Amino acid sequence: MRRSIFGALSALLLLSLAPATGFAQDESEDDGSGGAATFEIDPAHTKIMARADHFGIGHAFVEFPEVSGTIEYNEDDITKSSINLTIKTGSLTSHQKKRDKHLKGPDFFNAKKYPEITFESTSVERVDDETLQVEGDISMHGNTETIAIKIKEIGSGKGPQGNFRRGFYTEFEINRLNFGIDWKPEAVDKMVRLILSMEGIEK
Repeated sequence: MRRSIFGALSALLLLSLAPATGFAQDESEDDGSGGAATFEIDPAHTKIMARADHFGIGHAFVEFPEVSGTIEYNEDDITKSSINLTIKTGSLTSHQKKRDKHLKGPDFFNAKKYPEITFESTSVERVDDETLQVEGDISMHGNTETIAIKIKEIGSGKGPQGNFRRGFYTEFEINRLNFGIDWKPEAVDKMVRLILSMEGIEK
């Protein structure tokens, strides 16, 4: 049985360890149905964060706790797989109330006007035994951009309640100016790194 290595870790520990901890699915322990399956995002074991440089001095982080979506995973033909995610912009937290109010306001995400950030894949291909190349459209702040990212398959297996799970991890950068979020790039860098650690439960 595989268990997520991210569920019990803090955000900073996740960032420091995750890139080095990917591993291929162990077929001997895979009790899933095989073939095509739908996995529903488990928000309790999914972490979505954004990181940007602050005045070139340090990093500023935010989290988006409210996330939903599905992963259509076709083990026999990975090109028939897909990923769809929805993030509630208003769930944003930096754990600082004053900063959160600013980030949710018109200078940044404008959460009242644009309550969701979405990602919809358009193609999925296998790079190697543990890596997928995914292209798709990310929509945020009233704008949409096509991106290509590599997603690491962390593992798969039955959880403690007997449900079959798959875990994924990725990091990639976007230019926030492309989405019309253009407040003071000299203060908060225009390049934002998105960090996604996801678990899906087979439906």
